[in-house]
Amino acid sequence: MQAVSVDALTGVGLRDGMALYLRESLQRSQLEQHPVALLVIDVDYLKLLNDAFGHQTGDKALLTVVDVVRTHLADAGQVFRYG
Repeated sequence: MQAVSVDALTGVGLRDGMALYLRESLQRSQLEQHPVALLVIDVDYLKLLNDAFGHQTGDKALLTVVDVVRTHLADAGQVFRYG
């Protein structure tokens, strides 16, 4: 996989990397006859959290979400930040 942009806050790949990873995963899935899953998580009310408690609190919440997803994914996939 070629080099992709990384989100400065979370350390995960960004949208361009996600598109590339998904394309490669789908191609590999067809060749190897195995399923692929895509999980999209929307962190509801993040803007309200930022507005009420400050961006530092919102950043901590986002980092927690990324950490939980990474922990449960283990080596089974990649985490990307889309928005």
